[in-house]
Amino acid sequence: MKVKYILIWGTPNPEVEDFNKAMEEWEKTVKSKNCELLYWGASIGTQESIVVCLKGSVTDFERLYGPGTMPPITGNRTNFVAEWVAKD
Repeated sequence: MKVKYILIWGTPNPEVEDFNKAMEEWEKTVKSKNCELLYWGASIGTQESIVVCLKGSVTDFERLYGPGTMPPITGNRTNFVAEWVAKD
């Protein structure tokens, strides 16, 4: 299996004044770490209110969780979605 997508759930950081602008800025950081922000929006059916979908490798994703590169959300939990690669 190969990790292809990353799902992050959380709530908007209350210290962020303009969440939409913060997400636009974070998208630039995502790109600089060799990932792609595919979608972010409301998460319905979970206790968290935001869901973020990234495309990238685990190694690149790890670079997003350092000082100054964190997403503007709190209470994060993350799931990795892997592509099933069948062996011949």
